[in-house]
Amino acid sequence: MQLREISGRLRPQMEIAERKATRTCATPDPKPLRDLLTNASIQTAWAQLDVRGRRRVLEVLNLSVSLLPTRQGPGFEPTDVVIEWAPSSHD
Repeated sequence: MQLREISGRLRPQMEIAERKATRTCATPDPKPLRDLLTNASIQTAWAQLDVRGRRRVLEVLNLSVSLLPTRQGPGFEPTDVVIEWAPSSHD
C-alpha cells in the first residue's frame, strides 16, 4: 500500500522529467544548417536566418554562446562573446 501511495505521488514528477528529457534529447532540425551550408554566401544566409534558425544551427553544431559581463555604456566588444563546444549530453 505504501509503495502505491509513494508511486502515485512521484508519478507526475517523473512524467515531467521524462518530457524534459525527451525535449532535451530531441534532434534539432538540420534544415537551417543545410540551407546555410548550401548557400553561396554563408554570411548572407546567416543574416537571413531568424533567431530560431540561428539557434538551431548552433544546436546542430553543438555550440554554446555565452555573453561575458561587460562594462556599462554603449559599445560592443566581440571579445565579450564566447562560443564553445557545448558539453556533450552523453558524458
